[in-house]
Amino acid sequence: MKRLILIITLLCANIAVGQSDSLKIGIDEIMKTGANYYNYSDKNAVNIEVIVIGGVRNPGKYLVPRGITAVDLLSLAGGALFESSFENIKLLKLRSDSPELQTREIVNLNLRPFFGKEPRTSFEVRNPVLSAGDIMIVPIELERTFWDNVKDVLTVLTPLITIASLIVTITRN
Repeated sequence: MKRLILIITLLCANIAVGQSDSLKIGIDEIMKTGANYYNYSDKNAVNIEVIVIGGVRNPGKYLVPRGITAVDLLSLAGGALFESSFENIKLLKLRSDSPELQTREIVNLNLRPFFGKEPRTSFEVRNPVLSAGDIMIVPIELERTFWDNVKDVLTVLTPLITIASLIVTITRN
């Protein structure tokens, strides 16, 4: 009986002080405020806007606290779509004194040790702190190699050769 009274009391207390159903404060409402605009700001810190484009799960503009690193931003963006893309990330550091898109510096990053599947015990990777207006470009698709082309050709030729050999075998009998 005491348990039943305790459960009813807790339920009534939850209803009395519970959150209004009309006010949505879910993860989607907090993190995404517009079309590909993600708000990870800290109200007690200085915030900056940075952009992630290319082969990430959530490309767009991010409002983040100052002091965020490239690895942090890539994690917020959901990571690269292809594991091999971690090796050729470009970070454009823009000149803030010009309204035109002029780069002050282009930083080539290899963040595969952070996100790769192989186990690591230590990291010696450049992980720069981002500035306002920085643009991170993650490759969508790497350049094709000779063996990629051979694989594509064999994918088409193998069934054709199999069908041709089947027809030759059937007609001989």
